[in-house]
Amino acid sequence: MTIIRRGICWSLVAIGAAFASPVATARDDAASEIASLLAEDPETFRALRAPVRRVCAVPVPVPYSPPLEQAALPRRADIKNAVYEVLKEPVRSL
Repeated sequence: MTIIRRGICWSLVAIGAAFASPVATARDDAASEIASLLAEDPETFRALRAPVRRVCAVPVPVPYSPPLEQAALPRRADIKNAVYEVLKEPVRSL
């Protein structure tokens, strides 16, 4: 197991939850690879207290227009809500 993989697994075992928010679609992002890594390692999988959660970009080409680009990418509130959902805590205001 590489150092990076070991670090990801150890972090999950310590926290018991995993969360990833790349600036990519759910189909072709690093979060998919990390989620599969965590699911394939028996010790790490047993440490999960909640499913791995990913908040990804909308599956469209990233637009050039700034407003459309912002609509396609995950927003701060989306990420925050997903983190609190995984940790099973009420969402706090910013």
